[in-house]
Amino acid sequence: MYFRSNERAESESVAKEIRPAAAMIQSLRFQFVLLLGLWAIPLWLHWGNDGIWFQGDSPRHALNAVFYLDLVKEGLPNPVEYAHQYYVRYPAISPQRYPPLFHLLLAGAFAVFGVSGFLAKTIVQLFALVLGVYTLLGLRRWVSSDAGIVAGLVLLMPGIMKWSGAVMLNVPALALGVACLFHLRCVLERPDSSSDYKQLCLALVFAALSICIHPTVGVVIPIAGLWLLLDRRWRCLLNPRVLAVVVACVVTCGLLYWLLFRMSSAQFSQAAVSNQGLESVLWPRFYLHAIPNLIGWWSIPAVVVGVMWLLMMPRTRKDAIRIVLASLLTLGLLQSIWAKDERYLLWACPAATWLIACALVALSGSRLFGGFRKKVWAIPVVGLIIYSTYYVAITKDKLIKTVNGFTRVAEHVIRVAPGEPVLYHGTYDGTVAFYLRCLDDDLRQQLVMVRKLQLQPDRPAGKPSLQWLADKSRERQQEISRNQKWIAAELRRTGCNWLLLEEPSGGKGEALADLLVTLAESQKYELLEVFNVDMKSRTRRVMLYRIRYQEAQGQGGTKRSLPMQLEGRTYWPVSSR
Repeated sequence: MYFRSNERAESESVAKEIRPAAAMIQSLRFQFVLLLGLWAIPLWLHWGNDGIWFQGDSPRHALNAVFYLDLVKEGLPNPVEYAHQYYVRYPAISPQRYPPLFHLLLAGAFAVFGVSGFLAKTIVQLFALVLGVYTLLGLRRWVSSDAGIVAGLVLLMPGIMKWSGAVMLNVPALALGVACLFHLRCVLERPDSSSDYKQLCLALVFAALSICIHPTVGVVIPIAGLWLLLDRRWRCLLNPRVLAVVVACVVTCGLLYWLLFRMSSAQFSQAAVSNQGLESVLWPRFYLHAIPNLIGWWSIPAVVVGVMWLLMMPRTRKDAIRIVLASLLTLGLLQSIWAKDERYLLWACPAATWLIACALVALSGSRLFGGFRKKVWAIPVVGLIIYSTYYVAITKDKLIKTVNGFTRVAEHVIRVAPGEPVLYHGTYDGTVAFYLRCLDDDLRQQLVMVRKLQLQPDRPAGKPSLQWLADKSRERQQEISRNQKWIAAELRRTGCNWLLLEEPSGGKGEALADLLVTLAESQKYELLEVFNVDMKSRTRRVMLYRIRYQEAQGQGGTKRSLPMQLEGRTYWPVSSR
């Protein structure tokens, strides 16, 4: 009795000593403030980046939002006709390729605050914060109140750190997908007789919203179905209210993707499943190599410890099975389709955060620290500091990029060539198109892509084959010379007085840029300005040439707009305001 009373007294005194610090660490308010502080780190690192740096998709997503805004302003008389005309003026929109939910949300923000890349990036970062909040709530609810302190790690992992600073669809879709699984997990924690149908309806709505942003997040549907089957809870889908929500979500998503298929069936070929893709499911090499890039190599040991702890604890064993099965299912589905990109597997970031939190909780409860019971509350804090420092160190220089220097290019073009069509060739054509539109509220400018012109006599416009440019054999020299003359005549036919050209870097796929540089020298185009665009890791030079045509001057001046052949029809640019 004496020893037991002493042990009880000792444990009570330890509890009194650690109570203030532990209570603060476990407080939801403190953990939320800490989450905001960690969210501020990527905000700060991306401060000099307006989110348009990922050439290809980023500027097109932002420009799609501007297109929808202009479409609404025009009154929606003929959206398809208007889209073709808008494309002729700014040939970087692609509303037929992506679900429109994020673009419409962004268009609403543009209508209130004005068109800005920084605003578009901020919307993405707010979705990243939503992802952090749901991670925090899930860790507190199903792991422990201590685990919530490391929820902010999900925002600092290389994958989220990189893509939350770009105007891309993946982080917003992921945030809504995680919200779906959170509310589904709330349903599973209660017995079948007292199912929370409101939570299930929320899960269904968030699943539909995530798919209306990006299709690859649709893996959330088979994951949710697998979890319901694993717990034998499929009967809750037969509830009349839930069934009505299911029908509404299926009809909405079905109609949306049917329209997208009608407008751009070629885009759906990226989701094609081949025999080779199915064979590689057993060893998804691409995504296994991508995981360390998304979560960092030194996260993997903690992830393994977290899985082991979840499996050993009866209370969390079923969650471990759910996470493992969901991970395998996601890897298999993404590996089986033709299109592959590491950002499709951003699911690894919240899953790794969850498992790292479990590893730190297991470490704080282990016998290794039995003699330091007063300080065990500090173990998650130390783990948070170590991993936060590690993530910032491996991302701040390599993954944070910028292309803001193209703003000066757009400003100069509008100043020296107001209302005139401008020829452009280079990798960052979509970026230049977006910046031009940001400064062109009256829709007076027009960007003409050189690669969409008829570059060979026997090939229609918009379908160039540049292999002949890369062939340096003697037999090809005469043909190249003839095509140089043809391209010079094609540029002259446009009547454009201005050519913007990114300086070729000597890499593959830049044969047309090399030819245009040679053409500018031989045709004596006037080099007016050279812009140095700082991209942190390198500098890109953009050259502005003035093209003078004697015959054009004699016939009355410069063309103010150029038509384009699209789908067998001739379209003129959308009318200026």
